[in-house]
Amino acid sequence: MASGDQLSPRVRPVQRRAIATFEHILDTAAALLDEQGLDDFNTNLLAERAGVAVRSVYRYFPNKFAVFVALAERDWQPWSPLYEHFLEQLAEPHTSALAAWDEFFDGWAGIVASSKSVAALRRAFLAEPELRGLDQAYVEEMAQQFAAAMKQRGLDLPEDQLQTVGRLLMETADAALDHAVRAHDCVPDRVREEIKLLHRSYLAHYTR
Repeated sequence: MASGDQLSPRVRPVQRRAIATFEHILDTAAALLDEQGLDDFNTNLLAERAGVAVRSVYRYFPNKFAVFVALAERDWQPWSPLYEHFLEQLAEPHTSALAAWDEFFDGWAGIVASSKSVAALRRAFLAEPELRGLDQAYVEEMAQQFAAAMKQRGLDLPEDQLQTVGRLLMETADAALDHAVRAHDCVPDRVREEIKLLHRSYLAHYTR
């Protein structure tokens, strides 16, 4: 199994030309994931498609998993502030938790729609043992943050139950969006509204 060092870029470029090469490799990786899927993705094909030497890929990435992690970090940068804003709204007792979820989910669906590699990356993080631990740690962190916000809202339930609620909201929303993308190559408005209805109903049980 890959270590933590093997799941991060070897170096982060600082010069303009190197940054352009780094980003070009990630752009190519995103296109390859969309076209080929996980099974046929490898660093040799990535280098060939990007028009660079294999050593250029390995200069930045020790293996394909590090490429996936860097691509996920880049594609999901807008997600973190969305979630932080949702938590801030959720923690306020006088705000509408359901309206906050609607705003958060719409932003989330927009991120998924804007990147064709998101669904493939999600499957990689769930399917590859080298990446699954990172995904689980991230979900647990989100669940803890959700539980803290619900406590601040005044909900008197055990910590582990609140974490379970947060974990199920995030994981089922993620799975539903993944299904929508695989079925439609996007997230149609009608599907998005149905997913929101499902999760708002669940959240409403705990925020009345």
